[in-house]
Amino acid sequence: MNKKIKYILITVVIVSLMAIAYIYGTKVGRSPDVIFQAGPDDTNLLQWQKNHQLAGDSIVSATVVNNTNKELTVYVDYIYSGSHGNNATTCGSVLNNGNGGYWSCFPTGIARGRGFVTLKFKLTDRAKGIICSDAIRINYYDRNGKTFFKKIVPFKKKWVQGRLNVTDKIKASMPGCPSENIKGKDTTVKARLNVLENLLSTDEVVIRKAYEALYNELSGRSPRLYLKNHKKLFDTLAIALHSHDLRTTHYASAIIYQLAIGTFVTRQGTPTTIKYPDIRKSDNLKRAIVKAINDSEDKDVNRLSAASLVQAYNVTPDMETFLVSQFQRSEHSPVIKAGILTALSFMVNPSLNPSGFFHKETMPVVIKAISNPDKDISRAAIAIIIETKTKAALPFLVDKLKETDNPYITKSVLMALKKQKENARNYVTELEGIINGLPDGQYKTDLSGVIEYLKHN
Repeated sequence: MNKKIKYILITVVIVSLMAIAYIYGTKVGRSPDVIFQAGPDDTNLLQWQKNHQLAGDSIVSATVVNNTNKELTVYVDYIYSGSHGNNATTCGSVLNNGNGGYWSCFPTGIARGRGFVTLKFKLTDRAKGIICSDAIRINYYDRNGKTFFKKIVPFKKKWVQGRLNVTDKIKASMPGCPSENIKGKDTTVKARLNVLENLLSTDEVVIRKAYEALYNELSGRSPRLYLKNHKKLFDTLAIALHSHDLRTTHYASAIIYQLAIGTFVTRQGTPTTIKYPDIRKSDNLKRAIVKAINDSEDKDVNRLSAASLVQAYNVTPDMETFLVSQFQRSEHSPVIKAGILTALSFMVNPSLNPSGFFHKETMPVVIKAISNPDKDISRAAIAIIIETKTKAALPFLVDKLKETDNPYITKSVLMALKKQKENARNYVTELEGIINGLPDGQYKTDLSGVIEYLKHN
């Protein structure tokens, strides 16, 4: 075979491959693709159709509505039972063999009941080349960012990041998945400094992208990238916590909270908590957190800031006094008050507060908050009572059972009664009076169970 014929044959093969690739590539993302659908015999779906109050957390369906090289948008039909409050958040990750280190997803709120939400997954700059995934994980998070429900949906996808040579372009467009070509993110000191400098940019778009990258890193993938220059990092976080751009402020508060608690990851099958630089070294950041507690009218920023203060800094009597005084300020909105009370609830955790600081002057304030008409405030107050087992709160807890139809609050009250069974037995007659006026349902069943527990334990 002479060189001319060989050249022609190679050209024909390449052109044929590119034609096949083009035909296949044009199909990707063209129309919605249902990748998960709960069956007609799905327990949670049947419960929802029969009685909304009995339905548990569930995913009814997931549909791909946009599929590009770097992004995947999924439309999710969900059911949220309200087990962690009337509102929670959802997001998750794209997975490859159970790992999700190369994709990002910003949390989106979900309301109690059945609804629809759009989740957008993006390929981060940490990986370049052709990357494959085989599933999507959809998570529900409580107000502290902890996962309480997850659903893994099988879905194979090929992702492409950065410039590709001719061979890789053909591979990227062909069906199936070639061997991965993942090039890790630059880990030099220069790269770290560039990210930090971007956090101080005057361009809000640049700042937002820098914080998104930093948040992805601090979510347990490669935290050591940002262990150096942490003083500068703390200073930029202090500035961003009060940004005029709410998205940037959200990222900053989430990053500060992540720094405060560390990240729980599994490495080689062993659960490990990764701790970041000690943020207690930064008085500047502490002042910014305190200012956010005082000033922020955004629910998520306020609560995460309040929680970060308790998680990150040594619990002292002065901190408790400060939080109680802020909670009692009449000019503070219910959002701020709920955030502050949430921070107080962290102080009953012995691992955060081994010295046991929790003054008796604080408890009357907490007991009074049980009757607050704002459900978030009431719920946070009950959480404190559950752990402190405050006897004086029992009459207020019983009254709360009479006036609320919020299942999360009623379950919290019943838990508090069981925790104080010796003292709560004195209220059995009153509880039986409440149950007589209740319609049949889960609440009546739960309350009946607690009354029997108090009688016989």
